[in-house]
Amino acid sequence: MAQSQRHLRSVGDERLCGAGENLSRNFAKGASGEVNFFTTVAGPRATSIWITTERPILETNGVNIITNIIN
Repeated sequence: MAQSQRHLRSVGDERLCGAGENLSRNFAKGASGEVNFFTTVAGPRATSIWITTERPILETNGVNIITNIIN
């Protein structure tokens, strides 16, 4: 892959991550009652949007988080 293509892919990936983070933030801000969180036994990465964005907002807003472990 050419250097310029790698750069464009990197910039595009960053934009997608930012868009995903914005969507997650808006979801969390609007949530109430309870939400279901689905994860594997290993759990989410420490840098995941769930850990860094969604969960803190939900907890601050008093939303009940139901964790579901899938195999």
